[in-house]
Amino acid sequence: MVRILHVSDSHGFALGMQDIVAYEKAFPVDMFVHTGDICQDAFEDDITYAAPQNYALTLGNHDMILRQGIDPSGNHWEQQPTQQQAYDKFFKNYYAANNLTIQQGKTWWYRDIGNIRVLGLNSCTMGAALTEQAAWINGMLDECMRAGKSVIVFSHYPDIRDTVYPCSFTCEKYYSKNGITGASDALYGGVAMFFDTVQAYYTRGLKVLGWFCGHEHADAIVTSKGFPVVIIGSMKIDDYNDLYRANTGHTVRTLANLYEFDEELNVLQIFRIGADCKYSGAGRRLMLSYDLTEKRVVAQCPAY
Repeated sequence: MVRILHVSDSHGFALGMQDIVAYEKAFPVDMFVHTGDICQDAFEDDITYAAPQNYALTLGNHDMILRQGIDPSGNHWEQQPTQQQAYDKFFKNYYAANNLTIQQGKTWWYRDIGNIRVLGLNSCTMGAALTEQAAWINGMLDECMRAGKSVIVFSHYPDIRDTVYPCSFTCEKYYSKNGITGASDALYGGVAMFFDTVQAYYTRGLKVLGWFCGHEHADAIVTSKGFPVVIIGSMKIDDYNDLYRANTGHTVRTLANLYEFDEELNVLQIFRIGADCKYSGAGRRLMLSYDLTEKRVVAQCPAY
């Protein structure tokens, strides 16, 4: 059994991050991943509030925009720090503590957990960095396929071309109105490209246990790719997720998913951490189970 804890889009919310870091220390997992927008608004923002030495990080759009690019009339996302600057801020002092393998000056990484390789992608790369990361992904997937390794992928952005699966985990009131907003190829060309690359290897027989991302600030699962794509809600307080908290009040300060991969049964189970309104004990609620062999949701929690 492999257990991975996942949060995203903390945007400067220190109390929520303190709670989930404390949870991880009390109930150890194999890996803890934050899928970006750790910065409140822009690259220059402080991130020490979130104790980044405790988990692996993939970068979000707010982590990769300079403050000078923020404009009320429309942000200039192309105004980015260099890869070296991003590496120095987000990875240089933290990657060793989290057992990541990362090239100096780069913002994507991997980690092996037994026979599983976890890939952390930077959805927001552009230009030469995008080309380099795309080649790295191909190399990683080819190596895993040859070695018979399973793959798990983390990134900030989901694929805008997908549609969510209607279930009690997916926040229908958000996605029926907005769909997956994601990022277009015109903004970050790697988002669709990376999904297509992984899909191509999966079609050829690579075992992909799942892809996990954030950005939307609302829970959802996508099942159309065969492997599950899970979008986690925001650490910021809203009413788009399975928790007793809203803009007007809340009983928990954190939101996280716990993924349990049972390789013998070939099943992924998704638990919600922070669901203190539920009766499953310790603020943990089983949200759904996905059968990786049958490629479908086989159980889900009651509607919330």
